[in-house]
Amino acid sequence: MAMQMSTHTTSNTTSGPLCSFGRSGFMAGIASTPEFLVFRLGAEQFGVDFQYVEEIRHYSEPMPVSNVPGDIKGLLFFKGRLTPVVDMRLKLGLEPCVRDSLTDIIFVNLGERPVGLLVDGVDSVVNLGGQTLRPARDFMSVVDSDQILAIAQSNGRTLTLLDIEKLLRCPEIALI
Repeated sequence: MAMQMSTHTTSNTTSGPLCSFGRSGFMAGIASTPEFLVFRLGAEQFGVDFQYVEEIRHYSEPMPVSNVPGDIKGLLFFKGRLTPVVDMRLKLGLEPCVRDSLTDIIFVNLGERPVGLLVDGVDSVVNLGGQTLRPARDFMSVVDSDQILAIAQSNGRTLTLLDIEKLLRCPEIALI
């Protein structure tokens, strides 16, 4: 069942993830954390474990940073800290898009520091308890299957559930 978000400014009261996705099987971690924040990149829909989400903001232009990979768009102040903002379209090998009134930044906490995820728009929070989940290797995707937890069907749509820790694990983010 999908819960429509009434506003784009949402805050999760947890200080970070309550569990980690150290997968011994493709379903490990999903059963204990069935809520995912769904966002759009073009026509595709992706989900991240809601326990990582700290806040969602409308797009604002990040401060540019030199000598970083192209998917890192710059820095924004978040909770008093300069926080890297990653363009998820570029991170996943998709074409860049024009920013508009629906563009959002999802701030996630990966334990050591927050990271902003630049997305085309946020759709909803879905509870995937009892939903059919399939391993990523069963599907063709622009995302490396190591960075996908599973593929889910929810309310007639296909969601690619991302392993946000693996996807954002890169030395460049840690150095910013």
